[in-house]
Amino acid sequence: MVAALRDVAGGDECHVVGFEFDIGHANPWFHALVFSVAGLSERLHRRFLDRLAAIGLPPDA
Repeated sequence: MVAALRDVAGGDECHVVGFEFDIGHANPWFHALVFSVAGLSERLHRRFLDRLAAIGLPPDA
């Protein structure tokens, strides 16, 4: 995911990313990795989501 962000942002921008696990559901099949990025513009956010989908990581609906 960090590589996908780097792909769309280029080397000129620096972003703070965070990772955490959501394990609140009793069934472990529904646990999730929560990835956050601070300060993305709307344009870059859309490009990032498109890049994630292209590599097989579509966002949750």
